[in-house]
Amino acid sequence: MLWLGDPRALPVGGWSVEPGLAYALTPDTLPDTSQVLTPAGPGPAALVAGAVRLAVNGGTVHLGRLLASAGVRYVVVLDGLAPSAVGSLPASVSAPPPAGLRTDLLEQDDLHVVPGEMGVQVYENDEVMPVTAQRTAPLPPVRTWSYPGPADVVGWKPVLGASTSPAASGTVTAGTVYAGYAPAGSFTLVGDGGAAVRRPAFGWAAQYSVSRGQATLSLSQFPYVPFGVLLEVAAWVVLAGALWRRRSRAPEGTA
Repeated sequence: MLWLGDPRALPVGGWSVEPGLAYALTPDTLPDTSQVLTPAGPGPAALVAGAVRLAVNGGTVHLGRLLASAGVRYVVVLDGLAPSAVGSLPASVSAPPPAGLRTDLLEQDDLHVVPGEMGVQVYENDEVMPVTAQRTAPLPPVRTWSYPGPADVVGWKPVLGASTSPAASGTVTAGTVYAGYAPAGSFTLVGDGGAAVRRPAFGWAAQYSVSRGQATLSLSQFPYVPFGVLLEVAAWVVLAGALWRRRSRAPEGTA
């Protein structure tokens, strides 16, 4: 899910597209605490900012296709903070996006409006690729960051489930499995015949040639960020405990 709007209105941390317009990417659900920490840099997600710039500057009418490889099914434009339910009052804090953004999105041939809540406008991507998908034909093994072409986004079917956990499993048929996760080198696909050979897709994602059977896509990199967060929380707990013990031992009448 791609969130667009004034930087103050984004539900999670994001990055700038242009003055007054920022973006954030989350799974196809409302953001939760797991998306509070924003990475130091967008990495391949910078392609999203480039695609939005093309759309708002009249450089494309296929924004949906440009976003397809990142698994962006919905584009959500925010008018302000705390959107209200349908039929109720508008958002509690006004933070509108740049003028003309909605017109630019309506001009995209592969996006259509989905009725939603007050304070937001939702557009669905007609050309989205599932984050983990399969088809017979492989993608060109491009090693530089690139956008999908018309033939790249067709024929894909969801596979391995829509899991946001470090591992996803399921049955695959003979062909190509696409995994739209980054960094691609941190993921491994293991089938009945062992680990599948990873090849580049769009310069940042991965594709694997597989045979029919069971397959599991898993994160093979040590989870540094979550481990670091746990260490930080533990440090604060230890510090708070030390301060509490110090105060509890202070003699009566001392400042």
